[in-house]
Amino acid sequence: MQLEHSDEAETWLPVNFLSRSPGSRVFPSAAVHGDSLYVFGGHDGTVYRNDLLIFNLDTRTWELDLVVSGEGPSPRDAHAAVVHAEWMYVFGGYDSKRYLNDFHRFHFDDVTWSVVPFAVGSAPSPRGGHTAVVHGECMFVFGGCDGWNYFNDLYSFSFPGREWAPVRVTGTAPGARSAPATVVHVSHSEQGVMYVFGGYDGARSLNDLFRFDFGSSEWAQVRVNGSPPSPRGGHTAVVHGDTMYAFGGKSGRSPFNDLCSFSFERSVWQQLDAGTSEPAPRCAHVCVVHGRSLFVFGGYDWAIAPSPSPSPSPSPSPSPSPGPSPDPNPNPSPSPSPSPSPDPSPNPSPSPSPNPDQVRWASLLRRLLRVPLRARPRL
Repeated sequence: MQLEHSDEAETWLPVNFLSRSPGSRVFPSAAVHGDSLYVFGGHDGTVYRNDLLIFNLDTRTWELDLVVSGEGPSPRDAHAAVVHAEWMYVFGGYDSKRYLNDFHRFHFDDVTWSVVPFAVGSAPSPRGGHTAVVHGECMFVFGGCDGWNYFNDLYSFSFPGREWAPVRVTGTAPGARSAPATVVHVSHSEQGVMYVFGGYDGARSLNDLFRFDFGSSEWAQVRVNGSPPSPRGGHTAVVHGDTMYAFGGKSGRSPFNDLCSFSFERSVWQQLDAGTSEPAPRCAHVCVVHGRSLFVFGGYDWAIAPSPSPSPSPSPSPSPSPGPSPDPNPNPSPSPSPSPSPDPSPNPSPSPSPNPDQVRWASLLRRLLRVPLRARPRL
């Protein structure tokens, strides 16, 4: 779906593909480079994937059989991807057996994957459901979870120095959480600010809003006016001009398809009416901005069984086989994963890997968004 911005209003428009569709994707990553949208990985309702899909935003066509070289990421979902210069960087995620903290990059011109070399420091601990943004010459990774712990740590990776480092922060930081939305906004009076909205903390969905000042390394909770979105996780947020747009997500039994705007200048939330052609309610989708339009792709609507993607993935990874789970009810009441503190230290020690027969990504998804992994929809 496409949201068209005009001076008077925003209007949802369906995007008609002029080529075959890639099918379902849940918790993939997405990034824009030039006139193309790059969608990597995710789950298609049957397997975890590590294929790279390219959608030309001008011609409305998909390239689904891209031949790539080099050492790419394994099949996964719940990872994060960013673009810097001529590279797309992919960090972390979940591969059906374990959480990851590997780091890869894809060169747009050479169509080549490689492992990102780093000279100094240690990468964040393995995790999924984290977010990543770029500001200046650094990538910043925030939050996520590893099946036992939820995180609120913030790490930076310097592209020129190839250095990972935990960020020493001050102020009031967000509580630990997974599946929030983060954006970067730069105004004339600031060096740049990262905003963190919502997410899931192991016990409940959230709708708080925090800002991190890149110049002072200070966190602060934002005092907002207006009508903020309801608590949620698995939503998306993007920036267009001086406004943040938040779409979708899930809390309780219901996914959302509401569109809300936040004015950075006035600190005001507003519920938007963008016409009658809005996307179906969903979570775990991707959302990007290109020109004056916002594009939404993929996700899960909780209700419809998915159809597999039409083309085979390179080395697909199967879903976890049935087995004991601490969360057998596919639609339980919210319950926390094994007791992380509500606000762990900024640099948590890596915890032992959870037993895959006790803590599975499927049950994590049920706790996070209360949907079964094995019944994913095509959207």
